[in-house]
Amino acid sequence: MKRFPDNSRVVFIGDSITAGATWIAHILDRYVTELPRSRVYMYGAGISGGSARSAMLFMDSDTLIYEPTHAVIMLGMNDIGRGSYCAAPTEAQLQAQKASMAAHKEGMTALAERLSSLGIQLTFLTPTPYDEGMETDETCYNGCAGALEECGRFASELAERFGGEVIDFNGQMTAINRELQRTDPKLSLIGPDRVHPLHTCGHSAMARLFLAAQGFDIVLPTASGVLDGSVCLDMSPKAAGWLAAHGRLERLRSTEWLLLQKYRGRTADEKNAFLKEYLNAGSFPSPFWKGIARNYYENSHYAVKYLVEHVRSSCDIYN
Repeated sequence: MKRFPDNSRVVFIGDSITAGATWIAHILDRYVTELPRSRVYMYGAGISGGSARSAMLFMDSDTLIYEPTHAVIMLGMNDIGRGSYCAAPTEAQLQAQKASMAAHKEGMTALAERLSSLGIQLTFLTPTPYDEGMETDETCYNGCAGALEECGRFASELAERFGGEVIDFNGQMTAINRELQRTDPKLSLIGPDRVHPLHTCGHSAMARLFLAAQGFDIVLPTASGVLDGSVCLDMSPKAAGWLAAHGRLERLRSTEWLLLQKYRGRTADEKNAFLKEYLNAGSFPSPFWKGIARNYYENSHYAVKYLVEHVRSSCDIYN
């Protein structure tokens, strides 16, 4: 697999793991450092809670707005319906698992077809693992790891069908986790929720795997590198600026998906009226939900400004 050609515009499509974007900032940082004349511009289109369905729903506003030449796609963690997995699933839960997987495959196919029809070159990533083996207080939804492996196999099939590339995150990160847990069952590239890669070693490992697959001279992640900290990548101030600009925009987009789906196409006043009522009710599943609601209520009028800042940061990083 070769690196992105000079002057490419690359959009990363995914869920909260892509929305976190530290790994993307590391990739961009390496392009700027080693290939400063490449002018490969990178944009984040990850949505917290996102799925193949959300990627299709927000295609025009979150992806095509960048006029991408390339798209990097990693989805599956939310598509599989984690709540239907357990050690001894009922028949209803098994049917729910099958329905979720079928919907994921249908959505991924539609996504690939749409992007490919526009001449956009595709790179599929097998989804980062759900860590069932880690010792943590978080409930373990047994079977999710296998479901994500199936998502990865289907991503490989799509890559072959649409003439794209595939990079394996799932298998390589799972192998590292297993080796780490032979030393200490609490260790993992994944956070204690079993879902999100740690922004230190996890995102650095993802960036290393991506860059190595593209032919960059970079050390692959290993369990020993996690233990001694050498797996972790430094980030330049400009890449950190890109990440911050991306984050401001991503939080608004994620709120549109998580809280405002039924208000899609409605006015800003109608959306804010709902959010005001939601905030005043004071009943939140977790502080995260209060945070995104308040942020949107206070900052949604900056959406265009945040988009411009994200685009500008992708250009300015080369200057």
